[in-house]
Amino acid sequence: MTSEPLMQPLRLRYWWLSGGVLWVATVLYLTLMPAIGGWGWAVTVNDKFGHFIAFFVLMAWFGGVYARANWRFVAVALAAFGIAIELIQGQLSYRSAEFADMLYDFAGIGAAWICVRLGFGRWALRIESWWFEPPG
Repeated sequence: MTSEPLMQPLRLRYWWLSGGVLWVATVLYLTLMPAIGGWGWAVTVNDKFGHFIAFFVLMAWFGGVYARANWRFVAVALAAFGIAIELIQGQLSYRSAEFADMLYDFAGIGAAWICVRLGFGRWALRIESWWFEPPG
């Protein structure tokens, strides 16, 4: 019985993984810091767009680092991360939890899932092939 590899066959896998961890830390920081603004509707639209983009980038990033067999786990872990963020925000006096934020998180994960399934999931391998391909 052969087991699927955990990650893509990347030379710089730990650098790519570290970049993903940095993305996760950035999203966590931005979602838990005090809200900026007070511009009403514009902030709400940008907030939802921000949730979508943040989770799209996270799924696309980790989809390029982890092997295809693990993309489902990545999606579930990111969805749990989005839920955890909202639960924590609900406990903060300067933030509020919003169900819509989770929906936009899930939409970003889903849109990126489609992209990685359609071939974008090999983005890190492609970059490494450009970097490490012998001249000639």
